[in-house]
Amino acid sequence: DVVYQQKDGWWKDKKYAIRSVQKAGCALFTLSHALQRLGREGDALQPDALAAAAEGLAQSLALVKSNQIEFQSGLEMFSKGMEELLEGLRRRQEEDGALDNYFNRLEAALEAFQERAAETLQESSVQTQEILLEVLRQAKAGQNGGKPEAGG
Repeated sequence: DVVYQQKDGWWKDKKYAIRSVQKAGCALFTLSHALQRLGREGDALQPDALAAAAEGLAQSLALVKSNQIEFQSGLEMFSKGMEELLEGLRRRQEEDGALDNYFNRLEAALEAFQERAAETLQESSVQTQEILLEVLRQAKAGQNGGKPEAGG
């Protein structure tokens, strides 16, 4: 009735007994025996079938670890790419800020130039009017025989 007793050591002759952890073989026999005691039946409960299932689980675990490593690598690449993108956006924003600052300074300089040019033109206009008035006075004085006009 009893499929396994630990003192038998029958599991040591099986293919899974040469693994680095021989306790796995003992655990398979124990699991098989416990499942049979619970009323489970079938070839799937035999230690060899459980060992094959464990082997399949080990292979699946290796695939999961491989996928996890690939995912982690992809995630790191994505993270680095996002950091570079954000840094580029920050630099672009700083450049845009510098460009805005440059345009603001250029606009202020052009406004100052325009104001100064308007002042200069106004001063020049006043000087031109004064010169023209002086020319007119001299012309009138020449017409009057060199006498300055009365009243002005």
